[in-house]
Amino acid sequence: MVSHDCGRYAIAQRFWSYGTYAAGEAGRRDRGVEIVTRMSHQMIYLGHPQDALGLLGVAAKKATLPATRALVASQTGRVHAALGDDVPEWVSYFDAAEHAGARAVSARDLAGLHRGRRVASGHFEDALKLRKPGSTA
Repeated sequence: MVSHDCGRYAIAQRFWSYGTYAAGEAGRRDRGVEIVTRMSHQMIYLGHPQDALGLLGVAAKKATLPATRALVASQTGRVHAALGDDVPEWVSYFDAAEHAGARAVSARDLAGLHRGRRVASGHFEDALKLRKPGSTA
């Protein structure tokens, strides 16, 4: 939303609210869920991660499509990271480079579904840039 990008946060929230209403009226429930993830992103940016989690909790209950549920889960993880929630030792290896690699593998798998190999290639390059020097993975 241009309103969010230029610092007009209240206007952006109002437009997003209209968008969720319109999506519901059009029978596009998951589109409304996607809009709520954008609202939660703004809440993180403004320093209100608890509000973001509240929005995402509602979105998670309304999401029906697998891709939309994944989007909500990803955004929820981003909020927990913003909160500095503890990361268990057994998953602490999952840093930015591992995340980029996971995105690359997903993109590669989707390439077989006609999503394009260029996307996968870009994610692999991101993973390589983020890989820590001396890493064994």
